[in-house]
Amino acid sequence: MITVASWKEEAKVAVASKMLYRKYEKISPSESEWDMAVTVFQCLRKFYDLTELLSGTSYPTANLLYKGFCEVKELLDKWCISTNLTIRQMAIAMREKFEKIWSSSSMSLAVACFFDPRYKKRMVELYMKKFYGDYQVTLDEFISVLRKLYHFYVSSKPAPPKTTEHVSPTDQQDNENSELERYLYDDLAARDDSNELDKYMVEPLLKQNPFDILAYWKNKIEKYPTLCQIARDIMSIQVSTVASESAFSAAGRVIGPYRNRLDPEMVKALICTKDWIRATRKDSNKSIPSIVAELEPPETVPLSPSASHPHDDEVFCLLLQYL
Repeated sequence: MITVASWKEEAKVAVASKMLYRKYEKISPSESEWDMAVTVFQCLRKFYDLTELLSGTSYPTANLLYKGFCEVKELLDKWCISTNLTIRQMAIAMREKFEKIWSSSSMSLAVACFFDPRYKKRMVELYMKKFYGDYQVTLDEFISVLRKLYHFYVSSKPAPPKTTEHVSPTDQQDNENSELERYLYDDLAARDDSNELDKYMVEPLLKQNPFDILAYWKNKIEKYPTLCQIARDIMSIQVSTVASESAFSAAGRVIGPYRNRLDPEMVKALICTKDWIRATRKDSNKSIPSIVAELEPPETVPLSPSASHPHDDEVFCLLLQYL
């Protein structure tokens, strides 16, 4: 009896679903349209993953963009020869716009990728093999750009200040000898210093995931002072405008038509405190007291309630409202 009853319930649901399907048959997608939606979804999912990765604001993104761009280029080349007419037409239109960006930005993106010790020149060389027939010419151009950039930073270093001292006749001979030594051996020192880029290129790749690229270059400042400066300047560039747009959006929520008399320091405190607390929620290893410890008054100067500022309660309420 139980089996018969359950079968009858399933039959009723099946009949109801068929009746519902017939009711909306004219406006519901067909099987072929659902298959097309799944196909387009699989194609565009890579774009979603890259957008989510490159829109991050708590880590550098300049070193990640070249790899993502190359993956997109591979997908577009594959879709352009697809048997599906819709996918092929979509890919051809997308590749036309993509090539304009690729031709003007691929070299700079490769330079940023080079300063990731997990990839260096190897990843750039791999994708150049895939995209270019005679890739060695493009690879040599890439190395030339790296050397020009390195020598520009070396030449931009401030020269040590020169001091003028009175030289006695007895010390003149020693000065001549020291000048001769500088001429003989300074060239060797300069050549050793110029090998900073070569030393970095011949080092083995790092196999580390997750990886903090800022911590890596901070620890290498003694070994690669010039490369650290270049990496610091490159990694500070965000490839997405999400961070800056988010800052302006947050300021718009703090300063409104009914709250436009806040002091600049108070606005700064509200925005920074909100950002710090949001960071502590993402990383459980951090704690709020460690971040705002410098803002607390010293213990040697106790504050009584009567000595507090008359607007402290208002400030505290504002902080609670926007955190």
